[in-house]
Amino acid sequence: MDFETEAFAELERNSELNCQSERINVQAGQPSLLKIPAPIVISNMFLHELQRVRLDLVRLTIPGGTLICSGLLGEQEYDLRNSLTELGFEFCSSLERENCQVI
Repeated sequence: MDFETEAFAELERNSELNCQSERINVQAGQPSLLKIPAPIVISNMFLHELQRVRLDLVRLTIPGGTLICSGLLGEQEYDLRNSLTELGFEFCSSLERENCQVI
């Protein structure tokens, strides 16, 4: 899930290169407009955007599914982790790369 349409072109290109294009559904737009939950939801947004759409993230991630959030600054992980834990998500791991956090 991303608001930047350039990210979709790259995702589609990579999914084709990895023979996964039939398994990946790429959609542009606000998360509130998406209807079908998925086993894996990937979101690349700033913290304030993630906080604003967190209820949609819960709705779009099937029970037992995985939510991957990137685009955070390292010090923002704690705030997002707490916010999503309150909504029923279980934190698994995080990765910091070039001062950008992925949880």
